Amino acid sequence: MEGSNNAASKGGCGEARRVLVVEDSLLVAMEIEDALLEAGLAVEIADTVESAEACIRHTLFCAALIDCRLPDGQTFDIALRLDGRGSHVALVTGADASALPGALGHLPRFGKPVPARVLAEWVVQALTGA
Repeated sequence: MEGSNNAASKGGCGEARRVLVVEDSLLVAMEIEDALLEAGLAVEIADTVESAEACIRHTLFCAALIDCRLPDGQTFDIALRLDGRGSHVALVTGADASALPGALGHLPRFGKPVPARVLAEWVVQALTGA
């Protein structure tokens, strides 16, 4: 699947437009998942760096909403890899922008707390180019 990375950047990442949600709070992840499902998107949730790594190893995601700090580590590398593959990536974090690596500076950042509907709207706009 990694050979088809350009498909995501053109919005052509398959019929099941898959979104990865990397979030360790179950309630927050479920709210985001509900909003994305209502928008007609397929969703996978990862609550640890390890589970996020497993997800991106086997699936091409059109978009990802990524909490930067999880109990088992930081997700900076995951965000960069997904971005490099053409996925639309946004950071959803309570961390100040100055605490993030400069390489992530071009990615949209949503400060927590943020309504799930706002995140879903961002994903839809990113995927449709609206």
